[in-house]
Amino acid sequence: MAQQLINLGTAPAGADGDTIRTALTKSNSNFSDLYGQIGGKMGATVFTSNVDANATLPCGSYGSYSSGATNAPESSGVLLHFIGAPDGCQIWQGYGNGRMYHRQRWGGNWSAWYQIWTTASTTVDANNFIKRA
Repeated sequence: MAQQLINLGTAPAGADGDTIRTALTKSNSNFSDLYGQIGGKMGATVFTSNVDANATLPCGSYGSYSSGATNAPESSGVLLHFIGAPDGCQIWQGYGNGRMYHRQRWGGNWSAWYQIWTTASTTVDANNFIKRA
């Protein structure tokens, strides 16, 4: 379906535009079309005790709330997983420590995990050099 634009009418009152009912009907149709296009492609948010970061997973976010994660930089945290077979990327946020990591999959092979340095894991000295916290 083509996007349905709401006619706001002529300023300042917009009296010649769409009625509220027509505007909301168009808005509802636009959202219904978007959700129909996305379908289940974004995947559900899943929290489990045994996330395997190397597993074939649909796009989505996955949480490992205990020490059961495998092939991840830490044993517990949240995995954001974006995949377009055979390539994709992942972002890992550790629980309670502020550390973040990322890696990519290219040609079907995952790279190593790389830590993302943030203000939670670094400090800046008087000379504006970034140091490990």
